[in-house]
Amino acid sequence: MICPNCQSNNPDEAKFCNNCGQRLGEARPQAPVAAFERAERLAQDMEMRPIIWQARARAARVLATLGRAAEAEARRAAAQVMVAEIGGLFSQADLRENFLAQAGRVMA
Repeated sequence: MICPNCQSNNPDEAKFCNNCGQRLGEARPQAPVAAFERAERLAQDMEMRPIIWQARARAARVLATLGRAAEAEARRAAAQVMVAEIGGLFSQADLRENFLAQAGRVMA
């Protein structure tokens, strides 16, 4: 289980975070979100911005499915900012529009 306070990984049965002591809520499936978070960290380390926005967009979908709307919206908004930044790097309008259209399908 991921701690909502410090993002540390804890055993699923833990009542409190082993790192910061935060009380942990009900067990929720974290594996899909954790996988996207790992992908995002790896992409950041490698400065792979196109992968970061995709990880954020897909994590937003998983969070929304888990009923965590506020977290999902934050991830989706962060992905949209990155898409806009990347889209601005294209010098040819047709390439930019193609990228933005594909990104829109991923985030839908």
